[in-house]
Amino acid sequence: MTLTTRLTGFFLAGLAVTLLMFSLVVYLLMRERLYAEVDARAISSLNTLTAAAEVDERGVEWEVSERLIVVDHGRGDGFVCYSVTAPGNRSLETYCAGGDEPPKFDMSNLGREHPYTQANARGELWRVFHRRIEAPPPTELSSKAHFGERDPSERFAYIDLSVAVPCDAVTSALRGLALILTGVSIAVWLAAFVSSCWICRRALRPVTAMATRARAITVNDLGERLPVPATRDELATLGNSFNGLLDRVEEAFERQQRFAGDASHQLRTPLAALLGQVEVCLRHPRSDSEYRETLEKVHGRGEHLRLIVESLLFLTRSDADALPAALEAVDLAEWLQDHLQSCTANSRAADLHVAIDPGPYPVKLHSVLFGQLLDNLLDNAFSYSPNCSPVTIGMTTKGGSIVLSITDCGVGILAEDLPLIFNPFFRSASARRSGNTGIGLGLAIARRIATAHGGTITVRSEPHQGTRFQVRVPRRLTEFERNRVS
Repeated sequence: MTLTTRLTGFFLAGLAVTLLMFSLVVYLLMRERLYAEVDARAISSLNTLTAAAEVDERGVEWEVSERLIVVDHGRGDGFVCYSVTAPGNRSLETYCAGGDEPPKFDMSNLGREHPYTQANARGELWRVFHRRIEAPPPTELSSKAHFGERDPSERFAYIDLSVAVPCDAVTSALRGLALILTGVSIAVWLAAFVSSCWICRRALRPVTAMATRARAITVNDLGERLPVPATRDELATLGNSFNGLLDRVEEAFERQQRFAGDASHQLRTPLAALLGQVEVCLRHPRSDSEYRETLEKVHGRGEHLRLIVESLLFLTRSDADALPAALEAVDLAEWLQDHLQSCTANSRAADLHVAIDPGPYPVKLHSVLFGQLLDNLLDNAFSYSPNCSPVTIGMTTKGGSIVLSITDCGVGILAEDLPLIFNPFFRSASARRSGNTGIGLGLAIARRIATAHGGTITVRSEPHQGTRFQVRVPRRLTEFERNRVS
């Protein structure tokens, strides 16, 4: 099921429910109003009949022949029929305007004040009301007042008045209203169906175009991008975000291709040299010293090759695999002092200076990997600075980070090379001319280790003035500081 179908279906279902509820409410309100008008006419007629009866302690008198009772004016939507009944279901009078046939009044409902609907012999609906008029109980004073008076009229203990009003006009009006509401609702729903389908297709046309273009993009044409509508809405944001993702994928793919090309070149060179040494050695018998010399060269080439392979394997790991789970909580200043003990054998050990601000410096790190990061930065500083020039290790705290800096007074790095020095196998032209050996992976590994520790590494350099690398790692609260904060 397409998105257009789902959106259209949800909209039309909601519209159908809304139209149904609206029509039902209108129908019920109109029905209530029409029946209220019918009931008002019936009650008015019933009140007129009630006023025509004479009621006193002697009973209820009903003499229509002596009075003109008008309960309605001619035949119309408001004409009524009525019946007057005495005890014993004795009919005193029955009248129906226009000679229509009223319903046969249900005598079981006599005395019932609430209206009800009843059909006549032709199936026409009438609204029926009943009312009973009872004489008040006689009192001693009223009995003496009427004593000896002759009363020729017939009186009853009570009489029942029944009024019926036809409901055909109401029924016809409600039927017409129902047809109108049904027709209008269906017309509105069909119009909404056609318009919603057109609007949804038009609104989602950019999505279809982007999906078509995305299916056409292959690994050979990563430079293609999705068409972005100039609407500045969510679809444009989606297209721009996806194009940004394609930019990153293309950049990563190109970087991977360059990495694979550089790696193959770096591996091919020591392998060719190693195999060349072995082939030269095997051309004719050699003395023990010559074999030993050849094996030493092969061993050196093999160590160089092993270093390249291990560096490549580390760089190709994911972030989750690059850093082991077991991290040590240490004071970085104390760890640095212990680690620098291994640098005493370096020929530039006397040039190394340490400047640390007052601590503590609590961090969590992997000692071996972080030591490799520091060694790579120190080797880089020693290689590209003259002998007897100082290499300074500094440490300070900034915000929630600990900043470890390595500063040298060497040849520096050109501005155009700064964005590239952390790329694998990158070596600047000045570095190649200087004759320093290296494979161009030290800084790439250092950045990967810093990232795996949740930190960053940055560089600032000026040609012929020196270079400063700064490693930022998250600062972990000490137990004392944690208790003070809490």
